[in-house]
Amino acid sequence: MNSTDNRPRSVLECTRPGGGIDARKFAAYQQRQGDEIIARLRAAADRVDEAAEVPAPRKLNRSSIGGLSYEEIETRRIVKLAPTDSNWYKLYVSGRPAEVLGLDKFRRRFRLPYNKYLELVADAKAQDWFPRVGKADALGKVGAPLELLILGALRYLGRGWTFDDLEESTAISAESHRLFLHAFVKIGATVLFEKYVVMPTTRELAETCMREYEEAGMPGALGSGDGTHITMEKCSARLKNSHLGGKSTFPTVAFNMTVNHRRRILHTSPGLPGRWNDKTLQLFDDLFRGIEDGSILGVGSVGPLFIPVDECPNLDL
Repeated sequence: MNSTDNRPRSVLECTRPGGGIDARKFAAYQQRQGDEIIARLRAAADRVDEAAEVPAPRKLNRSSIGGLSYEEIETRRIVKLAPTDSNWYKLYVSGRPAEVLGLDKFRRRFRLPYNKYLELVADAKAQDWFPRVGKADALGKVGAPLELLILGALRYLGRGWTFDDLEESTAISAESHRLFLHAFVKIGATVLFEKYVVMPTTRELAETCMREYEEAGMPGALGSGDGTHITMEKCSARLKNSHLGGKSTFPTVAFNMTVNHRRRILHTSPGLPGRWNDKTLQLFDDLFRGIEDGSILGVGSVGPLFIPVDECPNLDL
């Protein structure tokens, strides 16, 4: 309102010196109140008009939540990036890594040769390891490609990426990668473990791993064994003390692992407390216990692999 307006601002200013209400002053006061209300309404209307000139941001629909979306600068339209438009899909799914550069880089990035990756995807589809992946929902929307989800699981396990990193590279939501990883680890601990981790139980199987050690001057050696510690996140307080070892400040789960010179895992023990040393881990390793009691590698079709000392001829002690 105008600062030169002399009309009363309150009812007290409308009273007479001897008492009572001055009718003229009270009428001027009511007129002033009406003018102030009209002024506030006009100011509010002006603010609404100014806000209407700026286009409001588009609200993302449900299908855009969780994936990669971007806004086109010219049209201000929200566009969702499809997994088939991602770099990983073009490099490794719809295309093939270059023979000279791509294959070596693929092995370093995913800890797996490219041909083994293709074999893994083919087995997963043929045996239907992940029945809910890649299927269309009730609205006909096709799910995330299985090839990209497997690549995400390999990168997470091989290089310790976060699910948000995988979302950025595949245009598949981080939550989808998280849920798939649990299913992938379960398949790895059952189907893949039984397929690739083969413990030599006969002399014939053992001899296939001995050639490299014989050339190195260690005849009779089967493989190399050691304890491997995996960090245990969200460890229960009652288990923390038994899982704290000397090699890490975090609780760990220890596995006694045996490998040959060809980088093939021959056997691994179940997960054990990280505080236990290698000697204790061997007590729960079926391979070492089997060799010790003779149930494994004791007798093959061509004779025993390990002969007791008192039965060895021409052995001068």
